[in-house]
Amino acid sequence: MATPNDIVEIVKSYLLDSLIHNKDDLAELVARGVDDPNQIVQVHTNCGLFALGVWCLVGVQHDLLKTKYINGQAIAWVRKIALAKNALRTYPKDGLPVAGSLMHYYTPGSNDNHVEFLLENPNDKHVALHAGGGRDKNEIGSGTSDITWSWQPSRRLKEWIDPVALLVDSPDFDWNK
Repeated sequence: MATPNDIVEIVKSYLLDSLIHNKDDLAELVARGVDDPNQIVQVHTNCGLFALGVWCLVGVQHDLLKTKYINGQAIAWVRKIALAKNALRTYPKDGLPVAGSLMHYYTPGSNDNHVEFLLENPNDKHVALHAGGGRDKNEIGSGTSDITWSWQPSRRLKEWIDPVALLVDSPDFDWNK
């Protein structure tokens, strides 16, 4: 069975990929084998598409990962998959996310959703390394900061997807996919 560390390693392997650097690799990931890689990689602010691609690669089992993308649905699909897998957690009620989690930031009543992967467990000040899409030229970037909020625009951590629950029925992870 795949592990949260497999998620972390996959995300790290795509760091700095963008429309300029390793575009073809990023395109194949976000296409998930169902979309046209040259078209789907052009979707601006692809944080949700990156998350779906990582989950597909690590072996998360859900029909949406095998469905052609519908514009504007990436975050909704992330949440539907998490709910179906009983993996959606609320912050702060369910505590801090753990390494391999997908963190969901937004402001209620706004359309400012953003998701990032947590690459290490946070310290006692909630600081940790995190990474994801949605940057300039669709770059997969990383940073170390307080994970309870995301800036540009400023929004709070509201939910996170538990990687252990998400991966419960995943097959053995295969890097050769």
